[in-house]
Parts: sequence; structure tokens; C-alpha cells
Amino acid sequence: GWPQFIAKDWVPPYIRRIQQAGVRVFPYIDTLLWAQKDGPGYRSVDRFDTVGKKCACLKRDGGYYIENYRINDALPPFAAMCPTTRPWHEAMHATTRRLFAEYGFDGVYHDQVSAAQPKICWATDHPHEPNSDRAWTELGYWPMFERIDMLRKEFPTLASTTEDASEPQLNLFDGFMTWRWVGSHQVPLFASLYSGRAQFVGRIFSHRDRESFRINLATQLVNGEQLGWM
Repeated sequence: GWPQFIAKDWVPPYIRRIQQAGVRVFPYIDTLLWAQKDGPGYRSVDRFDTVGKKCACLKRDGGYYIENYRINDALPPFAAMCPTTRPWHEAMHATTRRLFAEYGFDGVYHDQVSAAQPKICWATDHPHEPNSDRAWTELGYWPMFERIDMLRKEFPTLASTTEDASEPQLNLFDGFMTWRWVGSHQVPLFASLYSGRAQFVGRIFSHRDRESFRINLATQLVNGEQLGWM
């Protein structure tokens, strides 16, 4: 249950085999959301009621920013976390370290961080003023990933990627898996401006858009990018 990302027992041996074939393995975690049912199999509440709620971004009316992903029937609603809160920093730092120390991954894919619209948080017990315009960046994800980046002292090959791209976060990540500016008849302005300053490690493509599908797939294969999304 998010944010607890625990590998199945059979995963580490497969990681070794994939790495021996010359492929770098980046597991998925979500550095924005906490499952409201975060116990095993999403069937029970583990720490959301005691910790997650305290870290959640609050709307002006006191409610949570809820997101639903009906990929399968097991997934519960998710609450967006305020990136300024210390327990959330600790959870993401510990998770990133564990993926290297215990499993030997090559990097971590932090989903949603650079793709999500900033949430305005009205909480009065978080380390920011209610409705602060600094909570998402200089008080939130900036210090969070500066601390994660310090793990390179222990794991020199650590790399962090995220979904899409965001100008205020260009210095936080090693790569962006983009899903904009890559379709037919789109102007790739962001990619053109930042191609020398950011590494694009993947791109979405759709077989329904045959023109962009072929060129994006070919580019991914030539550049050794993450294949997908299909």
C-alpha cells in the first residue's frame, strides 16, 4: 500500500539478470500520494490515519485533495501529500535509500512530482503559512530532493527521474519521462529549449497516432530511452 513500496521475493533475482544484460532498472514509487487504505493489498488502514492525514494537503474547507486511479478494483482513493511535512520527507528519503540498499536498483522513478499541478495547502500545523506560494517548491520538493540527492555519497550511481517535466525542478532530477510535446503536429518548444539542460529519458506514444508513434518509438530505441508508454 502506497507509500510502502515492498518488492516481491522474486524481484531481486530478476533485477540482477536484467542488469547483467546491460539494462538499468528504475522502480516506480509515487512521491505525491498516500493511499487511504495503505495496508497489504489495500484492504486495511496501516499508517494513513496516524501519519498520512497529518501530512496531507488541506483544502480551504478542510478536505483533502483526493485522486482516484481505477487501474484495478483494488486501488483505493489517494490523498495528495504536502511536500513541506517532515514525515513525508522522511518516508520518501527512507524509501529511496531502501531501494538501493536492499534491492540494488539503479535509480528511482518518482511519479507525478513534475507533472502534478501544485496543491494549495491551507493547513495551519504544517511548516508553511496557509495558502503559501512557497510550499510546493522552495519549502517542499526542493529541500526534499536536495536531501535525496545527498544519498549519492553512499550510492554514487543513484539517479532520480520523474514524470513529464517542470522548469522549477530541472535541477532536482536526472531525467524526465515526458508525455507532452511528442504527438503529431505539436510544437516541441519545451524540449527544444531545455534539451541541453535536461535529460529526457522516455516519451509517451500512442499507436492510434501513427505518425508520432513510429518516430517516438524509433527515437526511444536509438537513444536507449525507457520504452513506453504503450
